[in-house]
Order: sequence, then structure tokens, then C-alpha cells
Amino acid sequence: MSDWSRTYNGFLNPEAKILVEDKELKFNSGKKSMRVSNIHVEKSVGLEASTCLVKIKAQKSVSKGYIPEFFGDLKAFAKIEIQLGYSGTLKTVFVGYISSVDLEIDAKEDTTVTVRGMDGKALMMSNLKSEVKKGTAKYSDVVKEVFKDYTGKFSGSKIKISNEPKLNAPICQVGESDYDLVCKMAAKAGALFYIDNGKFYFVDMYSGKSGNKTFNKNNISKINMSVNLWGIPKKVETIAQDRKHFKKTITGAASRSDDVGKGKDAASLSKNVNGTIILKDSTISSAKEAEFASQVEQNRRNFNMAGWKINLIHGIPDLALTKIYKIDGIGKPVDGECMLNGLVHDMSSDEYSSVLYLNSTRYDSQSSALGGLGMLGF
Repeated sequence: MSDWSRTYNGFLNPEAKILVEDKELKFNSGKKSMRVSNIHVEKSVGLEASTCLVKIKAQKSVSKGYIPEFFGDLKAFAKIEIQLGYSGTLKTVFVGYISSVDLEIDAKEDTTVTVRGMDGKALMMSNLKSEVKKGTAKYSDVVKEVFKDYTGKFSGSKIKISNEPKLNAPICQVGESDYDLVCKMAAKAGALFYIDNGKFYFVDMYSGKSGNKTFNKNNISKINMSVNLWGIPKKVETIAQDRKHFKKTITGAASRSDDVGKGKDAASLSKNVNGTIILKDSTISSAKEAEFASQVEQNRRNFNMAGWKINLIHGIPDLALTKIYKIDGIGKPVDGECMLNGLVHDMSSDEYSSVLYLNSTRYDSQSSALGGLGMLGF
């Protein structure tokens, strides 16, 4: 945390900046009668959109009648950006679009404006289409084709899936929104589909790189950890009928998930993890596809085998989804490397806090078989 402490001036004077259509809202420029009372940001690598909530309080003395001067800037689906930090060093924690604006005027004629936003997935949810995606040899090709219609709405993109097989049948979009279609492709490809600070990601489930940061007792106010082997198989096998030789079958299997963290996988932790899941998929047309589908399911079931929830003493704005962070100095079994899959930022008055959600598919434990560790806190 020493690096972060130096970066953010000892965590003194938490600050926030709100930009709408890349223009800063000037509601707190030295006027005590206007202030941001609360900011709440939730981000994750899940299919749901990341969200933000901003509450701004204004007294009548700075309003035109009952309406604050900045209210006219808060148009539906206007771009909104939130920056948080300390003593003038701020980092972007959310980029999205305004989904709703609420206005409340009390008996003293003071006003509270509540702004809610969603990331760019909101723009992909309303346009229903029915068409065949021609010239798309892979799931990621479909996503690249969809993204072309939104290039101006995102700051960039990363669309990359490892070992992805070529498809022998075209992908059809049938009465679906672009959001629904990309979610379907994510399920097929075993991909994470998320937006982080305005950038579009469709990437391998375990593709995160090291964040080169460590969390320990000096920067953690509370840590919860759980290990859950429920529903994790030793093997996944996918079976399909060979379309050219109807008496034959196509098969492919996966016996372990891809790696996040260090230590043992689920099957090595307990002898009771010994089952096999059989998937039947009529769309499979090659052994490579079958193996890929089995690996996707194995990865999905192992995703939350080990999980951490960390409350930080001070909020940190420059944390990135899917980065690998290290927990150290607490002791086994809590210490380890894990991937950031969810993040909450909260700022109210002069306090700024962050809550982190991390996961791993490997676990450095004691040698006895484990079924769950419950919650550890200090």
C-alpha cells in the first residue's frame, strides 16, 4: 500500500469529479450550498451492466427557482464519467450513460438530484434484430461484427479468445438485441463480457495479467474468504452426433480448468470431487469444438472455487477488472494470488472506501480435504 499512499498523497482530502459529455459539472466549485453527498459505483465482469449513482444536494440560493442550474445538462443517455481520488490526484472509476434522473424538493425548498448511470451495455439492449451473421468463422468474429455499430460509444475494445475453434455453421440472431447476442456468444466461448471505464472487453475467462499490487493487513480493514467445491466435476465431456456419419459420435473432454492463482485444483483438494458431467450439444461438428465446449464448462464451474471479499481501509480508484492481485502477510490459507472480478466504490462526505471481490481456481491449503472454509475476518 506504500506505493498507493505515495500516489494519493497519504489518502488526504478525498475528491470527486463528475463529467457529463466530457464537461465537468461545476456544482461544487467552492460553493458550500452545492455538494456531492454520495457516489456509489458497482463494476463486475458479469454479464450485467456496471452502474453508478450520484446524489447532489443544492440549496435554493443556487437554483433557478427550484431547479439547480446544472440540471439541464443531465439528459437521458448523456455520457457520464466519474473520477475519484485524493488531493487533486483523480482517476476514472466509471464511464457510462445516464439512465435516469430524479429530482426531490423538500419543505425548505432544498433540492436533491439523483443521477443513475449504466455502462455502454445499456446502448445494446433495445435494438432487436433477426439476421444471419455471414462471414463469421468464430464466436469472437460475431462480437467484432456487432462492435462495429458501437465504435463511437466506447473508448476501445479487446476481443480475443484463445484456442477458439472455427464454426461449421453460421450464427443466427433471431429477435435478439445485440446485448443478448453477445451474452450468448460469451456463454458459448467461455468469455467474460464486460465494460471497464468505457472500454469493451470480450476475453478469455482467465486472461488477466498481474496488477503488480499486494494487499496486506496494512491496507485491509476486513477480509472474508470462502472455498466452495460444490458442483465442480473432475471431468466434463461433450458428445454430439456426427452429421456425416450418423452412427458415429463426436466427443471431447476437459479434466481441469485453466489456472488462476497457485496451489491445488478442486480434484486435488478432495477425493470426493470425482464426478463426470456429460454435455450433449447438437450444434457441435468437430472434436475440437467438443473439447472447447468441455473446457468452457470446466472453467465456468471452477470460476468461484476460492473467493475473497476485501474491504480496504482507503478507497483505491486505479484498480482494474480481471487483473491478478496478491494477498500477502496474513497467512495460509488466506494468502494467494487472485483475479479481481468485482469492485464497489463509495464516497460520502469526506470518506472514500472500496470493496473488492476476487476469485481463484487454485488454492494453497492445508493437506486435509476441504468442503468449505466459511468466512474469515479480522
